[in-house]
Amino acid sequence: MAVPRTSVSTKRRVNRDFVSWWMLSLWGCLLMACVHSSHVRRGREFYAQPGNVTLGGLLSVHVTVGGEFCSVLRESGAVQRMLSMAYAVNEVNRRDDLLPNVTLGFAIYDDCSTETMALVETLNFISTQGLDSRCTGQLYPNLIGVVGAENSGSTRMAAELLGLFHIPIISHFATSDVLNDMSLFPTFFRTVPPDRLQAKAIIDILVYFEWTYVSLIYSDDTSYGIEGMRKLQKEADAADLQICFAEIISVTAVGTDYDEVIQQLRRDRNVKVVIMFSNFFDANQVFAAAKRNNATEEFVWVGSDGWGVSVEEIKGQEDAALGALTVVPYSCPVERFSNYLKTLTVDSEPNNPWLDEILSNMSFSVVRNDNVVSTVFNAVNMFAHALDDMFRAGCPGVPTGCDVTDGVSCDFLKTLTEHIRNVTFVGECGFELKFHDGEVVERYALQNLQRRTDGSYEYVRVGMWDKDNDDVSVNRSLIYWNLKDERYNWTGYSEEDTTEIFGPVSRSRTIVSALEQTPESICSRPCDYVAGNVTVPSKDSACCWTCAPCRSNEIVTNVDMPTETCTPCNDESSIETQNFTWPDPEDRTRCLPIPATHLNWHDGIAILLVVLACLGVVLTMVTLVTFTVNNEHKLIKACNRELSYIIILGVMLEFVVVFCFVAEPTPGTCTSTRLLFGLNFTLIYAPLVTKTNQVYRIFRSGRRSVKRPKFINSQAQVVIACILMVVQVILTCMGFILVSPTEVTRDMPVLTEKLVELQCGQHVYELVATLVYNVLLVLVCTYYAIITRNLPDNYNESRFISFQVYTTLVIWLAFVATFFTAKSARYRTVYSCMAMILNAFTTLICYFSPKLYGVYFVNQSDMNVQGTSLRNPTVTTPDATTAAKSPGSITAAGNFSRSPSAVAGPQGPNVSATLEHTQDGQVPKSDVKDTENDIKKVVNGTIDLDGVEGTDADATIIVNGTCTTDDSEDPGFVKSRVVIKEMEGTQV
Repeated sequence: MAVPRTSVSTKRRVNRDFVSWWMLSLWGCLLMACVHSSHVRRGREFYAQPGNVTLGGLLSVHVTVGGEFCSVLRESGAVQRMLSMAYAVNEVNRRDDLLPNVTLGFAIYDDCSTETMALVETLNFISTQGLDSRCTGQLYPNLIGVVGAENSGSTRMAAELLGLFHIPIISHFATSDVLNDMSLFPTFFRTVPPDRLQAKAIIDILVYFEWTYVSLIYSDDTSYGIEGMRKLQKEADAADLQICFAEIISVTAVGTDYDEVIQQLRRDRNVKVVIMFSNFFDANQVFAAAKRNNATEEFVWVGSDGWGVSVEEIKGQEDAALGALTVVPYSCPVERFSNYLKTLTVDSEPNNPWLDEILSNMSFSVVRNDNVVSTVFNAVNMFAHALDDMFRAGCPGVPTGCDVTDGVSCDFLKTLTEHIRNVTFVGECGFELKFHDGEVVERYALQNLQRRTDGSYEYVRVGMWDKDNDDVSVNRSLIYWNLKDERYNWTGYSEEDTTEIFGPVSRSRTIVSALEQTPESICSRPCDYVAGNVTVPSKDSACCWTCAPCRSNEIVTNVDMPTETCTPCNDESSIETQNFTWPDPEDRTRCLPIPATHLNWHDGIAILLVVLACLGVVLTMVTLVTFTVNNEHKLIKACNRELSYIIILGVMLEFVVVFCFVAEPTPGTCTSTRLLFGLNFTLIYAPLVTKTNQVYRIFRSGRRSVKRPKFINSQAQVVIACILMVVQVILTCMGFILVSPTEVTRDMPVLTEKLVELQCGQHVYELVATLVYNVLLVLVCTYYAIITRNLPDNYNESRFISFQVYTTLVIWLAFVATFFTAKSARYRTVYSCMAMILNAFTTLICYFSPKLYGVYFVNQSDMNVQGTSLRNPTVTTPDATTAAKSPGSITAAGNFSRSPSAVAGPQGPNVSATLEHTQDGQVPKSDVKDTENDIKKVVNGTIDLDGVEGTDADATIIVNGTCTTDDSEDPGFVKSRVVIKEMEGTQV
């Protein structure tokens, strides 16, 4: 057993050495504070009452203003707390069931609301001679503990010092979380919740009102303001609540600094709620700045217990704080104490050194009772119940027992501290009180500052926060919102609601009923992501944002996350898989498949195309019937009937293919359009190329010789046209085989438009090859049309073909430009149909309509037809030295007529005639008609000059097309030169 004693003795010596060292280092500061305070105080004033045991008190009666310590009396609430301690001690002494035969005394000191004075006054309670014999000081050897202080900073100073001497201290209003450290403050207790719970209560209330964006103002006080700010930030982050603006109020702040705070708050107009976690001095300065800047009705102030407990703490600034919500430890008025205050006089409490000053400055008959006195009552009763339990238990662990005649020992104080830690009793407000790690009463009240009908101000309790139930209860109808917005105007008093929902209320007024419209405090309104809006951080505020709409093809992804963004429904993979989607209009966070569309029969443009195609089919059938019925008509025969029928087939197919384009894309319709789209153009242009080439070669050869050009008969022309058409078929088949098979595809022309089209899949290479080939045919036609533009006037077909190819060229230029620049399959289909329809109608109008007109409206006897299908020879007699501009020709009618433009040459007579089918037709060789020199008729290729067949006077066809009067080849016998050409329907 000796070893433990030695160990304990060693520990005690170490503890004493540490305390002695600590106190030596502290004495200098304390001595300076004491000397300084002695110059400003009227002696060492304190309020004391003797007893068997003494309960110390550190309470605020005065406040330091202008650098003068304890110079100004504090508000009524602080004074009431000081008086309530004395009243509570006397009330315990009057009870028979609590501490019988023991009288409590008290010694209350004024800490002047400063940490320095709190530390100075604490020296009155501790031993200045170390811990060898006792822990308490000589002034109060029977001290059992201290009530106070009110300020967290002052309490920290006192609790740290008293803890070294094992003296318990119970604060009635110190809420700083710094005091939670049991290693630094082992004997500290409090009857109010800590700031961490106050911060949680404030945040929970903000969440209840749906105020998610607020501002914060806090005092430059480590124990209260700064620690409170940290707890608020932590709780706000957990509740997803944004503190957009936080400003610390420096201890050296002046009026302009407070004005700047108001201006900062005004920057975010939508953030109306301002948390003010500060002491009452800073709060008053902020409210004064709000009045100077005319901002008294712009904010909803949410206050902490540092200034929101009583109206007296903001006296003179009530109009600026009107409508404020303050979160304060739950307390209740003590009616018996209120009655006591009304009878209080200087004579009734002669030991109170401050009572004369108090009664000279305030009247308790008109001042509202302070609810915080209930926490002072609870602190006193904590000591009383713990001491009573200790005495009833026989003071275990105390060598001297429960005898306190010669003072209390350190062991006595240690045992009492353990009893305080385990004490349980019913407090002033009717709740059971017990300590949990030195804390008790985990409830907060929500108060609303309102104006009475008589013009005075009061806090009305409108709600409560309870940690045990994790619940916020608020009666919104009791709240007065002091804002300029008419939506929050108060409706006035009501006789209906008079229930005491959240504890006792003042009976001097009727509980009011207000509008239940709650103000908004938002930095920005939440973005409606369902409607396709995303949050974009604001450049002017750290926590505000703007709402940016997504594009029509985008959805909102990563909702409620910092990476919230707009994402297109379709990307490269969608294009490859043809899986096209579009944002759901009812929920822009998901994509839905887009139904494919195509050119329908009931569409207006489709109806127009079909009507034109039907009209074209009818006209084409009329043309075909006309050609068939009048197949032997000399005008039909002259235009090469075989090629004409091929052209009619191409025109018919162009009109028919329109129906395939308008129909819903299927493998069958797609195959038809791929095969016929290029082929129908070729069916028109291949014959036209053949015809124009024939005309060009005939005239080009006729100017050089009478030798007939090759491949100009009808059969050869059809073969050439077919060869040209086969080339187109080969190109199309190669597209099917080498490029891509027929398939129906889905395409989204514009990713930002809700349009998916069903279309026929066709590779651009195949389409380009088909179109290029047809364009080449048109260009060849155009070329021949240009170089044969100066044909004789009676060769009209060439001019019509020229006009057709010119028009077709314009159509093709327009088609190519629009087709390849159009992104929509619908428009490409329309452009293709219009190109085919226009091309077909151009062919009908330019090529076939003149022939139909001639068949039905011109007599064959009046026709001067010169076509490519004639078998009769054409005879011209141009002068050897003159180029006949319009030589004579033999027409299908058999007339051999003289061209009026024939010019006579130097040799022989000028002859230009057209043979008729009549046997007696004569063409004069000279100016005298019916002479022997007239050409009578043509028989078997011989021109009869004298009317007697087989005579020497007949001119026969000889080499180089020279006609002589006999069979001699001698040029000397030439009487005239006649060029005889046997052509297949060529007009000359």
